[in-house]
Amino acid sequence: MTSALSVPPKATISELKGKCHCGNLKINPAHKKNGVTGYDFVVYINGENEQGDWLADAAPCVFDSETNRPVAGLLNFNMYYLQTLNLSNPVAWMDWVPSTTHEIIHALGFT
Repeated sequence: MTSALSVPPKATISELKGKCHCGNLKINPAHKKNGVTGYDFVVYINGENEQGDWLADAAPCVFDSETNRPVAGLLNFNMYYLQTLNLSNPVAWMDWVPSTTHEIIHALGFT
């Protein structure tokens, strides 16, 4: 797994320059103007409010121009569903954490 996640570091994620959206989320104006410096990957987090029993979904949304690997991903949480969970309950919390980790893996480009 280490070799699969080992990537050449980027000085700046310039692929964000000029982009307007990551999925259905508007990209931070500073990222659109300058890119992102000092990071190899950016996760944008969004809240949806849909009746349904899904907790979260995620996908990559911006790709490196040279390697085609994801450099930005979108993680959507379903706020409607989150409100039905009692996250002060350790069991509910322990269900939420692995689900979030699972979705971040999707944002990194793994299906």
